[in-house]
Amino acid sequence: NVAVCSTGHLRSFTLPGVYSSLSTNLLQTAPGSVDVFLVGHLGNYKGNPDARSTIEIDGPATADDEHYIQALKHLELMGSDRVEHTDGYCKALEASWARDGIPYGSRYCTNVGHFMQIMWLDHCIHKVRNSGRQYDLLVRTRPDVGIFQPFPWDTISMDKVTYMQKDKDGRADHFFTMPWKLVSIWWDHVAQSYANGFMIHPDYAMFTYIFDDNDSEGIDHSVEGSFPVAIVRGNRSAQCFRIVTSPELWQDCEQKTATGFWEQ
Repeated sequence: NVAVCSTGHLRSFTLPGVYSSLSTNLLQTAPGSVDVFLVGHLGNYKGNPDARSTIEIDGPATADDEHYIQALKHLELMGSDRVEHTDGYCKALEASWARDGIPYGSRYCTNVGHFMQIMWLDHCIHKVRNSGRQYDLLVRTRPDVGIFQPFPWDTISMDKVTYMQKDKDGRADHFFTMPWKLVSIWWDHVAQSYANGFMIHPDYAMFTYIFDDNDSEGIDHSVEGSFPVAIVRGNRSAQCFRIVTSPELWQDCEQKTATGFWEQ
């Protein structure tokens, strides 16, 4: 059983090719049952220089946006308790902590991108935990991430977090897979470290620092993989350049983006 946690600002999620690629290339290719947990943020938010210079689609401003509703219907998520939409700011995050049973005063919100990213993903993982279902694998993605080929499930580790390299010597935090058994061993320590003030960008810390109770033993909980995924910024704009380990995937991403794959 697979749980997909999609968290972040909705942005290009409402493009037909983005949400349909999630369905066609990830959900329908999964080797077992799969459930999507969507925690999407409404409105126009561009929190860093890259976002401000490259985002071409703001995303829906309200939950009754017709394109957003169409996307939810396509994914059979309309009316599901696995869907949540917020403005993504501190008041909403603090309310999510209360629902998750995190003791009042044990965490303090700061409107910093790295912190918010980890905290909202942690909230989604709490939603998975509280769903009452048992899962074997968790897939972390974002609403504005498109999947341009069938997902290579047979290459995913069931013992370690599988990540992909990205540009600037980073490791992509916008898409990775995690065996469910590592949620308490690895993820909980990642989330608590950021809650405690750890502020190194996840791209350069999450898969390289040792986050667990056995850090003195130097246990490495991650392994490199390669995914056919890209952050989609507009109708014909995607960050294919972040794919650095597979020229074939990079070329396919560029070609499909240029010919309107995300619009279809």
